[in-house]
Amino acid sequence: MVVYGSTRSKLACSICGDRPKWPVKLGNVYWRWSSSPDDWAKYKQRFCPACFKASIQPVLVWAGEHDDECCHGADEHNGTLVYTYFTLYTPKLKAGVNGSLLTCLEHLPQVRGAMTRGAENISAPGTGNGAPRAPSLDEWEDLELP
Repeated sequence: MVVYGSTRSKLACSICGDRPKWPVKLGNVYWRWSSSPDDWAKYKQRFCPACFKASIQPVLVWAGEHDDECCHGADEHNGTLVYTYFTLYTPKLKAGVNGSLLTCLEHLPQVRGAMTRGAENISAPGTGNGAPRAPSLDEWEDLELP
């Protein structure tokens, strides 16, 4: 017998480490960037609604409004900006949303460090089996998405 609200997800949020109670499911973001002319670094990060709202949403919204500036929000940077591409999946975005953001070289370690925190490295062949399942709608209804 399953008591609603008592079963926890097998997967944890990459950011806070929490395993949400059913029916809440985790969203996913796939980060990727060129690590050399012939190779890409790829990471899959899972997130709960609270971590999305606090950590990921503000960066994506800001980057969408400032498409030619560092996503770290730096007023001044060394002029060289690099792209990071993403695909975001939430219950509201079952098909996924593709986008990109720019980061200056000064803030690149910080930004990419946050993107890889608790994330699964899917750069190697044979990792990252398929697309994620769509999370529950309940916790995601009122969040502004890019």
